[in-house]
Formats: sequence, C-alpha cells, structure tokens
Amino acid sequence: MTAIAALVAWVISAGVGVVMLLRWRRAVPPPPAALIHLAAAATGLALWITYLSTDRPAALAWVTFGVLIVINGLGDMLLTVRWRARRANTGHGSAILDYFRAAREVMSGKRPAALAHAFLAPAILVLVLVTAL
Repeated sequence: MTAIAALVAWVISAGVGVVMLLRWRRAVPPPPAALIHLAAAATGLALWITYLSTDRPAALAWVTFGVLIVINGLGDMLLTVRWRARRANTGHGSAILDYFRAAREVMSGKRPAALAHAFLAPAILVLVLVTAL
C-alpha cells in the first residue's frame, strides 16, 4: 500500500514540478541544477516503477531512496536559487538563512505549486523509506 502511495505522490509531484519548470523557463533560463533535478527525479521514478513491476527487490528500494535524497537536496538548493533570483537587488544573507526565508515564503501559500511540491517531496521520501524497511 505504501509503495503505491509513493508512486501516486511521485507522479503528482512530477507533474507539478514540470509545470513549475515551464513557468521558470518563461521568465529566465533555469539553472543546470533544475535540469539535473528533473533528470534525477525521472530516473528515481523509473527505478520505483521498476521496483513495483518486478519482484520488489529490497536493494532497488534502497537505491531509489538514495536517489530521492539527491533529488530532495537539489530541490532544496533550487528553492534557494529561485528565491535569490527573484530578489536580485536586495542582497543576501547566508545560504541557510535564505533557504529558510524561501521556505517560509512557500509555506505561506503565496506559491501554491511550490507548496504542493514541497509537501509531496518529504512524503514520497518517507513512503519509499517505509516500503524499503
């Protein structure tokens, strides 16, 4: 059950992520990290589908979990990069403070697509972890 829930959440998150990337492209070219994030997410999703469609080898679930760690790290980096790009003339604090400022903005609901993506990412991570365990 958790494996299927992870798949559903992942597909929804991927759809929202593609929409956000297309919006970003209209404003400015996205940084290479955005394309790496997309490629890693597609790879992880393909691994998860492979896991579900085979005899569910535990090693594949753990590899997918590792890929998710990378995907989420890239997503957190992109959150900060995008937030900084929208505030090009305001100066920046530390990367950690900017990350929390960006996260606070997303959690405020001002960016609903980013909010949905931000809630789904850790949910997918936990669902894959629980399945792997």
